[in-house]
Amino acid sequence: MALHSGALQIFENNVGVSDAVLLDPVTEDVFIKNIQDRFQHQQIYTYIGNVVVSVNPYEKLPLYNHSVVEEYRSRNIYELPPHIYAIADDAYRSMRDRSLDQCIIISGESGSGKTEASKVIMQYVAEVSGKGQEIDRVKEQLLQSNPVLEAFGNAKTTRNDNSSRFGKYMDIEFDYKGDPVGGVITNYLLEKSRVAVQSNGERSFHIFYQLLRCGDPKLLSALKLVADPHKYNFLNTSGCTDVETINDAADFAAVQNGLKIIGFRGEEITALWQLVAAILKLGNVQFSPRTNADNTDGCDLSTPKEVEEAAGLLGCSYDTLAHALMHRTVAVKGDMVTTDLSVPASYYARDALCKAIYSRMFSWLVNRINDSIKQDSISRSRDKHKLVRGGQRTKVMGVLDIYGFEVFETSQGQSNSFEQFIINYCNEKLQQIFIELTLKEEQEEYIKEGIEWIHVEYFNNAVICELIEKSVSGILSLLDEECLRPGNTTDRTFLAKLDERCAGHPHYESRNCRKNQSDKTLPHDAFRLRHYAGNVTYKVEGFLDKNNDLLFRDLSQSMHKCRHLLLQALFPEGNPSEKSLRRPATAGTQFKISVTELMKNLLSKNPNYIRCIKPNDFKRPKKLDLQIVTHQVRYLGLMENVRVRRAGYAFRQVYEPFLYRYKMLADKTWPHWHGAPQEGVKEILQQQQISQDEYAFGKTKIFVRNPKLLFDMEERRRERMHYLATLIQKIWKGYYQHKLFLIMKAAQVVISARFRGYWAHKQYKATQRATLIIQCYARGWKAREILRALKLAKKRQLAATTIRRYYMGYKARVLLAQLKLAKKQRLAVTTISSHYRGYKARVLLAQLKLAKKQRLAVTTISSHYRGYKARVLLAQLKLAKKQRLAVTTISSHYRGYKARLLLAHLKDLKRQNLAAVVIQKYARAMQARHLLASMKRERREYWAQGVILKYFRGWQVRRVFKPKFRRIAGPKVARFVKTALKRRYLLKLRDSLPSMSPISQDWPAAPRRFKTTSEVLCKLFHRWRCAKYRQRFDEKSRHRMREKVTASDIFKDKKEIYPPTVPVPFKGDYVGLSQNLKWQKTYKPTDDAYVVFADNVMKINRADGKMVSKLMVISSQAVLLLDPKSLALKYRIPLNLVTKISTSPFKDKLIVFHLQKQENGDVLTKKGDFVFSNDNLVEIVAKVVMVIQQLTGKQPEVQVSQRMVAEFKGHTVEVSFNNGQPEVQSGNVRITRKGNRLDIIQT
Repeated sequence: MALHSGALQIFENNVGVSDAVLLDPVTEDVFIKNIQDRFQHQQIYTYIGNVVVSVNPYEKLPLYNHSVVEEYRSRNIYELPPHIYAIADDAYRSMRDRSLDQCIIISGESGSGKTEASKVIMQYVAEVSGKGQEIDRVKEQLLQSNPVLEAFGNAKTTRNDNSSRFGKYMDIEFDYKGDPVGGVITNYLLEKSRVAVQSNGERSFHIFYQLLRCGDPKLLSALKLVADPHKYNFLNTSGCTDVETINDAADFAAVQNGLKIIGFRGEEITALWQLVAAILKLGNVQFSPRTNADNTDGCDLSTPKEVEEAAGLLGCSYDTLAHALMHRTVAVKGDMVTTDLSVPASYYARDALCKAIYSRMFSWLVNRINDSIKQDSISRSRDKHKLVRGGQRTKVMGVLDIYGFEVFETSQGQSNSFEQFIINYCNEKLQQIFIELTLKEEQEEYIKEGIEWIHVEYFNNAVICELIEKSVSGILSLLDEECLRPGNTTDRTFLAKLDERCAGHPHYESRNCRKNQSDKTLPHDAFRLRHYAGNVTYKVEGFLDKNNDLLFRDLSQSMHKCRHLLLQALFPEGNPSEKSLRRPATAGTQFKISVTELMKNLLSKNPNYIRCIKPNDFKRPKKLDLQIVTHQVRYLGLMENVRVRRAGYAFRQVYEPFLYRYKMLADKTWPHWHGAPQEGVKEILQQQQISQDEYAFGKTKIFVRNPKLLFDMEERRRERMHYLATLIQKIWKGYYQHKLFLIMKAAQVVISARFRGYWAHKQYKATQRATLIIQCYARGWKAREILRALKLAKKRQLAATTIRRYYMGYKARVLLAQLKLAKKQRLAVTTISSHYRGYKARVLLAQLKLAKKQRLAVTTISSHYRGYKARVLLAQLKLAKKQRLAVTTISSHYRGYKARLLLAHLKDLKRQNLAAVVIQKYARAMQARHLLASMKRERREYWAQGVILKYFRGWQVRRVFKPKFRRIAGPKVARFVKTALKRRYLLKLRDSLPSMSPISQDWPAAPRRFKTTSEVLCKLFHRWRCAKYRQRFDEKSRHRMREKVTASDIFKDKKEIYPPTVPVPFKGDYVGLSQNLKWQKTYKPTDDAYVVFADNVMKINRADGKMVSKLMVISSQAVLLLDPKSLALKYRIPLNLVTKISTSPFKDKLIVFHLQKQENGDVLTKKGDFVFSNDNLVEIVAKVVMVIQQLTGKQPEVQVSQRMVAEFKGHTVEVSFNNGQPEVQSGNVRITRKGNRLDIIQT
């Protein structure tokens, strides 16, 4: 059947009774039978008041998906069927809404589902709490801590494949909104003996098998490991290395992912794997016996390679580790004496070292996880057990997943030892708190509701707790005394001391006590305690060793010498420079202190309980072993819980839902009761004639003494509901038949009306047909008259068209003849012009050639004459003494001659080139004129052909269509075509209009004919959709839009941080100041009551540039600077004094408010301008500008500049902004003040 169909009551859709408090009679058999019936129908949860009893189904049930979470979210605990979600939601909402710290205590024996229950609670809290990047990171770290701790702290046992071998208490910290911000984990009593020894069919901790089977081959090679658990002595002795229900590969991947998400560094993860590998290597170390010279027992290493590899992993030398394993140093009368260890003692030392390394590594792992998931700046108050952050108290929800009461049957070959003793001691303390808090809660509810308190008889287990923990005569104190006593102390001497000190206690039994000497069920080496859950026999063998938990000094010192990343911190007592003669606390004392701290912590919170039950020992679904369940019900004290809950009144409920459920049992309350709910409940009970002794009225609830009354009420309600259902059915049938009659009556009226209408319509049609025949004859006569007139007009038009056609043809032929004559004339002129220009070019060329020959002759004669003159002059110069001057003169004349010759040659070439260019120009001009004339002629021919073609086509069209149209049909057709084109364009535009978004630039393309019309329509449509868009805004939205427009006018293309703020709406009150009672009380009577903007800002000190946190409040009159905590007023800046606002164009968030300077102003104006920093800079400036404009009617100046001037205490200071690193996106700044200069650098 459906488990979660949305029922509003716990009595419906359930098998058996959902709340065991309502069982009648209250016996153990009835209680277990109820659990069995519900378990068989997959209803694994049952209430005992507000306690959830959970039975492990050993199968996946559809109870934990998102839809079920949403169904239980923010619902009363009794509104839906029992579920862990209900208790988790109740605790979460009490913590969030009423600021009550909560704790959820999960208990039960191994295999009962405690670990899964804690995961379900964590999953629910993660689902219902808030969202956000930082919140999701904290959630993920809290959730990922589970697979990491399970790998290192869980193991496969005979009872459970994923048994937690340690107790865990997690405090999840929440802020005022109920969002998780961190957490702290505390571990209790790790079963470290499992590292070295496991029972048959069990495994060691999961991490060993995960690392060996699923580790990367390179990692295993670096750790000197092989991927086979059978190769290691610590793992192969139990005969179990593989488990079908465990996927080591997936779990190891989850562990690696969890370590990364939590924040472990790479070297820390490597250090963890090294310690795990070293433990496996040490487990393979073997020793051989050796007899020393003084006849004492010693030993030698049989496997030196294993020791060498372990030493390499631990970071110490082979000799150091080997010596520590085979020797022991003892202080004898101040002297240090080293003795050899025998083979058993060496094995004991090896196992003790491995257990110590693993236990301390696990504690370091828990502390390291705490460092990652705990809230920043958390300080723990040891006396109040509250979490504090920055002076503000955070809310806490604790989850305690701890071992339940543990009893081994001696018939199965197992015995209860020291571990079971302290586990059961812890459960005794939890049971004591449970009884006290349950009774206290009952008493407080009775007092709150004004019900007389009824004394409840119950078993007070404080006497057992005192027997165990009493400071002098308690069992733990006697055990510590025996461990510390000099001389030969054994487990038997400890038992003798217990028999001597505790023999008279009623809850202590021993074979050596006179009252139990004849009890053969009690061994001689054991004692029995009568716990609240039953009698447990403890064998004293190993009590002293396990309580001492000794680690030889040589082993501690060798570990402290290691170069490993963690070992020095794990073994601080091995530091020779910090020797202490004080003996470390025993395991029992440490656990007693931890339990005491845990009890104080739980007492400071509101407790919620989940009791887990294992249905069978074989982990099979749908199988419930009554003997096993009965045993767990007894030692969990569930019947005790039911009796305490039933001691006064078994059932209580608020008046409103009680009245709503049973209002049909009284005539006055059905169907509606308009009086007080309590009076309505009284009316129901009186009409049902229920004795007043069976119930009592509280202030807000009704209390029912006997569950039988509640079940009788339910039975009467079912009978009454059956009667009401019959009554409703009867009324519905009558209503249905009446409605059917009305429908048939209306149908008859419609048929009658339709027939009358049909007959009248038929008569009208006959009259209409006669009228149409007369109209047709009249219209035919008029049409024939018009036809005769049209035929006459058509003949006249045809004659005119023929005459026009012949005339237009004659005009075209004349024009064509004229064009041909003009073409011939142009061709003759062009030929004559070309011949004449050729003749002129040849004459010019002959003249140029003649001039060239004449110049060459003159040049030759001149050269000969100048040569003669030069020779004469040379002869004269040879006679002179100045031969050098003569030579120079001749050379200069010769060069002049060469230059003139070259110049004449160049001029001749220039004239030739010029003549060629002129000839070429004339030739090209002639060709161009020929081409132009040809093109003009062709153009005129084409034009003439087009004119003729148009006239011809017009004549054809008129010839074809003129008989069909009147003479005035042409303009009408043109108008019709134009109208059709316009209509088609407008209809197409209607179907392809763009979106209604005002920012859309799309507009359909228009034909060239309607381009102007399209532009006008585009403008009209844009204005219309903008008006429609504005009409959707209310006044508040318009104001926000005006703020955005103001911000755009001020900062667009000026401030770098402006573009990201455009899509973000302005919130105004970021700190919820309007709902703050202190604000309302202090400032509501003033002019500053209306809050325009409120947020925490950083005020810049004018002297040194340091920042101070203030609360800025912008009202309709002034800017207020308040203390963030006390709301005390520091500064009040009237807005009419703000003359200018300045900021930089960079990513910084600094604002400068320039105040009006007054000679006799107050202290505020004398201090000068103000500088603030806030992430909402754009919003602050926009709101201040609008408020000032509304207040003064004038908008203040807003300056966006890299440099500006400010007044600080009467001094003019230059403020300079520097964008130190343009690529930086954070907007952080560094501010320095030097004299009259304030530098602001973005970092």
